Amino acid sequence: MSKSLQQHFIEIGTAVAELGAKVTAFSKHPTLKPALDIITGGPVHMPADAPEWAQQAGMGVNHLLREVAELRAELRAAQLQNEYINACCIARALNSRSRGAMEDELEPLPTLPVMTAAPAPLPALGDAPASFPATVGALRDLEGSAELDALLVAYGLEAGGTAKERRDRFAKHIGCVL
Repeated sequence: MSKSLQQHFIEIGTAVAELGAKVTAFSKHPTLKPALDIITGGPVHMPADAPEWAQQAGMGVNHLLREVAELRAELRAAQLQNEYINACCIARALNSRSRGAMEDELEPLPTLPVMTAAPAPLPALGDAPASFPATVGALRDLEGSAELDALLVAYGLEAGGTAKERRDRFAKHIGCVL
């Protein structure tokens, strides 16, 4: 049985916590005072006259720092993707209650924002495009329109095909029954 994403995050969190404890103890060693650069986020620079073992330890710490930075970036991306998927699932579930009646309201899906460089906070999910149809009837009226193409592009969907194919593709993406 494969591990869930949550189990992977727990393992990553535990490893980062263990690494943090080791780095703290390591940085207090008087011979490795340059390791204090870790606290400020900089790489460890060992003096040229440092013992061989200290040089190797400094290289190991720098490698660990790079790995931690990569894990943080991956975790940020996974957190954002998880938030996006959850928001889309809720909107699709609400939209699936529609039975195709013209007056049935539609719940807009968020858009996925562009990630910024770490360690910036996670960006908020993007707002739905302004042209997102409010009702099933409004969605049906989008036949062949540039608005429909803009909606498809905003959600990363293919914009080609007939008007009906494009409308059906968008309706399926948002969980709407036409």
